[in-house]
Amino acid sequence: MRSLKFTYKDMYIFFLIIYILCLPLNAMNIGSFGSALKVVAILPIGIAFLTGGKIALTAPIRRQFLFTIFAACSIIWSVSADGSIGRAGSYALLFVLLISGAMFKYTDTDIKKVKCALAWSSRLTVIVMVIFSEYVGDRFMMMGIIEEDPNYLCAYFLFGVIYSLNILTSKSKASKKAWAIIELFLYFGLVLISGSRGGLLAVGAAVAMYLLTYGDKKTKHIEKKIVLIILIVVLMIVMIDHLPETLRLRFTVDNVIERGGAGRTTLWKQTVDLFANGNLFRQSFGYGTATIIWCFSYYGYSKVKLAHNMFLETLAELGVIGFIIYSAAVFSFIKTAFMAKDKFAFAVIIGMLVMSMSASIYAFKPYFNIMLFIIMLQNMTEDQGLTGTAQEWLCR
Repeated sequence: MRSLKFTYKDMYIFFLIIYILCLPLNAMNIGSFGSALKVVAILPIGIAFLTGGKIALTAPIRRQFLFTIFAACSIIWSVSADGSIGRAGSYALLFVLLISGAMFKYTDTDIKKVKCALAWSSRLTVIVMVIFSEYVGDRFMMMGIIEEDPNYLCAYFLFGVIYSLNILTSKSKASKKAWAIIELFLYFGLVLISGSRGGLLAVGAAVAMYLLTYGDKKTKHIEKKIVLIILIVVLMIVMIDHLPETLRLRFTVDNVIERGGAGRTTLWKQTVDLFANGNLFRQSFGYGTATIIWCFSYYGYSKVKLAHNMFLETLAELGVIGFIIYSAAVFSFIKTAFMAKDKFAFAVIIGMLVMSMSASIYAFKPYFNIMLFIIMLQNMTEDQGLTGTAQEWLCR
């Protein structure tokens, strides 16, 4: 009989799973400290830095580090140093979390545990949403002690959505597949009643990417994959048709054009205008990280909000140089995820990428969680671990 050994890596994974499961706490702020999730992140980070081995400096880590350093340096030329310091601090803390995942070597069992935890973070978010949400103008919105924007909230579901598809497209028991179908209906339903168009696009993109890329041979059963995508699209249309009229109208093309994507097109035009009218230095290095709102206010633009597009926002705040570094970091994570046999991480990060086109997710915890998971995938070894009772229960 093999003896069970509890290593420092096991401790790291244990507390990392707790951190992941506490994802809904990201929507709870502790005064000026920010998200309550920061407190939970201290334990896995501390364990990694005190007991972990040499950091594997892979391409995603190097490029994310370069972006973090460049954003921090922008404090020097920032038009609003206080805001830039706060943002740079957030980038630094999240980068520390990312590199903690590069300090150990992981077995397939370790990866499965973390993957299951990511799925459960979506499930727990559903529970929290049901408890703390209420209808406001026919939209189901999370308000009260735990409050989150509906657009961002939909991204919390990406892990659960792709995990459910993972079960449906694998050799799983009929009971697990039945539960996965129920979960998918639940996630899609919550996305729709939240009224989030950006969330729907993000989830839809993630689903499409997974269905088109899963399997050993990407071209195998391509007809079946296309049919599945069409069936899901038809299902979504049918579900939208049964929504209350005011909510259903939000998902029409005419409504999006009329309202300019809830004012997003105006914000995008303002951001491009801010960049175009800057001098050569500002176009190259930007106005400093986290300065977009200050710039909109100072230069008298009609809307004073975040740009709601991470690439445009980065272009204005960190210039062409920062834009290139940021893009290189993001696509490095995407490329790494695509190279993995299991397309779970690839589909989720594509969903996050689409979400970033209509939302400012500069320090969005679900985004960094999937980036952390991708880094862990790069540090896998041959499976030497045992599947414990806790993991079996978690993966149901």
